[in-house]
Amino acid sequence: MKLAHFPHPYALALPFTLFLQKTSKMDEMKAISRAGFGLLKFVRAVLRYCDTYRIVKPKKERVEFLQND
Repeated sequence: MKLAHFPHPYALALPFTLFLQKTSKMDEMKAISRAGFGLLKFVRAVLRYCDTYRIVKPKKERVEFLQND
């Protein structure tokens, strides 16, 4: 059987994506989907961690450098 007979993988997913609702507000996400709310909460926590790490890392490296002198 030739691969040309099979539809593109994204073509199968396209109709399902039309039903997805997009929101960045926590209350709206909680009403839409419990799993989506948990995922959004996790992603926000990771982004907050990354922002904090960007601030703390140079300071931490500076402290280590000064302690080694």
